[in-house]
Amino acid sequence: MRAILFAANEPTSMRLMSARYPLALFHILDRPVLQVIIEYLIEQDVTAFEIVLHHLAESVESYFGDGQRWGIPIRYHLCKDPEQPYQVLRTLDLSGDDSPVLLGHILSLPEFPALILHNTDRATSTHFVCAALPDATPACSWTGWALCPPQAWTQVPPQADYALLASALSSAPHTDVVCDRLLRFDSYTALMQANSAVVAGQFPQVQPPVRQNEPGVWIGRNVMLHPTASVTPPIYIGEHCRIGAHVHLGPNAVIGTNSILDTGCTVEESVVMRDSYIGEGLDLHGVIVNKNLLVNTRLDVESHMTEHFMLGGLTGQPLQKGVARFVASFVGLLLGLITLPILLLVSFVLLLGRRGPLLFRKSYLTIPVDSDARWHEMSIWSFTVAPEKLSGLRYILLFGLPALWSIAQGKLRLVGLPPRSAEEVWQLPDDWRALYLQGHAGLITEVGVRYGADVSDTAAYTADAYYVVCSDFWYDIKLCLVAFCSLFHIHKVKDSS
Repeated sequence: MRAILFAANEPTSMRLMSARYPLALFHILDRPVLQVIIEYLIEQDVTAFEIVLHHLAESVESYFGDGQRWGIPIRYHLCKDPEQPYQVLRTLDLSGDDSPVLLGHILSLPEFPALILHNTDRATSTHFVCAALPDATPACSWTGWALCPPQAWTQVPPQADYALLASALSSAPHTDVVCDRLLRFDSYTALMQANSAVVAGQFPQVQPPVRQNEPGVWIGRNVMLHPTASVTPPIYIGEHCRIGAHVHLGPNAVIGTNSILDTGCTVEESVVMRDSYIGEGLDLHGVIVNKNLLVNTRLDVESHMTEHFMLGGLTGQPLQKGVARFVASFVGLLLGLITLPILLLVSFVLLLGRRGPLLFRKSYLTIPVDSDARWHEMSIWSFTVAPEKLSGLRYILLFGLPALWSIAQGKLRLVGLPPRSAEEVWQLPDDWRALYLQGHAGLITEVGVRYGADVSDTAAYTADAYYVVCSDFWYDIKLCLVAFCSLFHIHKVKDSS
């Protein structure tokens, strides 16, 4: 049996999220809506798919490809008008196939009754899948799904919209079949309810993609759940998430892959989509979070959060890598030349005042790097064997001045994550390691500015996560200014003492 899926029309009430990606790629427990639909239909003996697209069609085609991943063929069709996408029905080549065709709109997914898939006279009549929808007239309305004989397309006008399609198909002999369960994706509230229904087992045909630890608790691989965090089923936590101390989850909490929930936050009746950061102490109830996009489903309000320490994404878009690397190298070279007299003076003082070598070489991991790629190391010279134990002016004089030439060579950035050896990175927790490998090493760091050398692992991780969320050109400038002011303050205090 072949399925024709219409994924062209985007919900008008989901404007901000639709600007990022199409409805087909909205997530239900870490899987795109269209993937959930395709996998469910394959279980219903659908063997081929025709998918009609409009908005961001290339992203959908890139994700699903030709269907080889599922062992079924997928073909794509582009429509000009998302409100009238049904002209493609007249161009489909269904010759030589007299079997009925399943027509569907991805705004919803019904639980198909056995009657519609196994009826003996289904090839000669249309079966409409209906459901009881809230505020709908009539009370039992068409879901947008129907099992149709191939000749039914001849009844559809070329410029038909959704209402004309239903009218044209219903003008022929047909049967209304009521489904018991329905997932809807046509609004933020419906999307959140669909996530909750799946995690609560109310739509058993769709199973979460991770294992169930206990009834109603689904937790993926490499999840760090703090011992003081509390969980109230049903909940879902995707892979590589970090749940901080005193976090409360549930009921009906969905946390997408690679997300971080900081200390003391609460997530109830809410969906946190993948790669999102939830700041310390935030209370989320009845919302959908997608990085820095917050949707209040009770008020149907979308808003972008500008304070990234509250909400943010862990996959931000900095300056183009080549341009950023060139700027960093140029700044490192310029600062190296300006501070060369100070560097020579420090070298002279150290030669007179201590025994042993003047310079020490230490190997650090070169980042960013893909987690499954081969790791490479870089060597950086400094006046100290343990720069990670220094802070303030001593850190700048003994490590920062010689490291400027490493910045000029492109090994380091002026601002970034703390340089760490490969052994140190390997010993980090899995989610911290994955976070660290996304960034770039720098001389001025978030953890150094905020905490100095004496810092706990929790604070260091929080600082690293915060920098990954906030890092961009202007934030790096701000961090440089804060570091400079901090140095000036320390210097002034020492002078007065």
